[in-house]
This record gives sequence, C-alpha cells and structure tokens, in this order.
Amino acid sequence: MTTRTVDDPAQELDTVIRNTPGVTALYRSSGLLGQVIAEGRRALAVEAYARVTESGGKLAVTVTIGTGGDSAVDTCRAVHDTITTWMHKHGHPNTAITVTIAHVTA
Repeated sequence: MTTRTVDDPAQELDTVIRNTPGVTALYRSSGLLGQVIAEGRRALAVEAYARVTESGGKLAVTVTIGTGGDSAVDTCRAVHDTITTWMHKHGHPNTAITVTIAHVTA
C-alpha cells in the first residue's frame, strides 16, 4: 500500500484552520528533513502546512497548531470539527484527522 501527499485540499485547509477561533499558528507536520524540503516547496507556493495524504483510497489530514487564550482542548476540538465539516463538504466523509498542539500561549 502506498501513501501519497495530496496538495490541493491542503492549501484551502490552511486558510480554514487558521480562521478557527483559538488558533494562533500553523506548523509543519513532518520530521526535520521533511520540514526543510517542505519549506523550500512552500517558498515556491507549492506545499501547504496541513498535510493531506491518501492511502488505500482513504484520505488522512494531519495538522499541527499553536493555540492561546481559549482552552487548548476546545481549540483542538474546534479544528477537528472544522476539518471534518470541510472534508464532508468536499466529498470526503471518512477522513482520518490528527490534530497536534505544538505550542500553547498563555
């Protein structure tokens, strides 16, 4: 089974996630080498921060956020719900979603 990155939805998801109340930052969701490569691609406007992959015909979204002001748990749930709603709207109702909080600002 192969996994491939899907860029088109991720570009739009970045905007949707950034507009979720409580989100203060959006970070890359990959290892160091992946981050270096992604930064170069992002500089060329090729890759988004949200990572959308496909494996076995099923999509998965991975996103890493910063939060502040609101409850980190509430913000994480809001981001998850926002992604779920967006994916349903675009015809992907069974998407696996992983939201990681990398930074909490008091």
